[in-house]
Amino acid sequence: VMSVKALGIALKLTFSGINQLIYPQTWLFAIIVVACILTQMNYLNKALDTFNTAVVSPIYYTMFTSLTIL
Repeated sequence: VMSVKALGIALKLTFSGINQLIYPQTWLFAIIVVACILTQMNYLNKALDTFNTAVVSPIYYTMFTSLTIL
């Protein structure tokens, strides 16, 4: 969540005229976001192959919300 927020701020600043793409931190945050998305999609697809959607969706929603708040 922190990386997504940092990437969003960097993109907002870049679009407003202050280029943030020259800093390695921006690229690091982008790589972290992509890695997290790919990992979540991988495990979510494995869970949906194994279990019913009625079981996976509430657990995914609860875990994602809880860990984001934490």
